[in-house]
Amino acid sequence: QTAGTLIIEDATTSGVYSCIASNKIGTERRDISFLVSDVANGFHITLDKVPKEGDNMTLTCSVNKYLYTNISWVLRRRVGNRTIDHSISKQRSATTTEYSTILTVTVHNATQADSGVYECRATNTYSGDTVSQSKEIFITGEHLARRTHFSRTSKQRRKHYATESRAAH
Repeated sequence: QTAGTLIIEDATTSGVYSCIASNKIGTERRDISFLVSDVANGFHITLDKVPKEGDNMTLTCSVNKYLYTNISWVLRRRVGNRTIDHSISKQRSATTTEYSTILTVTVHNATQADSGVYECRATNTYSGDTVSQSKEIFITGEHLARRTHFSRTSKQRRKHYATESRAAH
């Protein structure tokens, strides 16, 4: 049964709200995290423009700074039948704003060799899961510019499994 409703207008501060209910049987308390964000769904990537050979290309990953940490950009490439991940930018290069962490990577004078899947990864602070969004980018030569293929966006969640090692006594 709903005994009360909390309405927050023009929220500017993240925090924890507590709801306490009591009756003759006892008292219960529930804490609810309230996060203010300027990033849609807390995690978002963007590409500044359709890339073609010779252009500079800028990818931006924005995450809610209270929800995610360990933000990084990885370039995934196929080599034969294997996929190889190349780390291209990490958290220490990120900019922090009031609500967000923003990590930008710029590829200068892009070539067809810079094509691949650009993936932004971050760790969910509460669950420990690795969350990612990616864009598959095909950089074409000037003569192919009218047939440019680019930017298939996908979202992934990977469960983080902690492992314990026990020393023999």
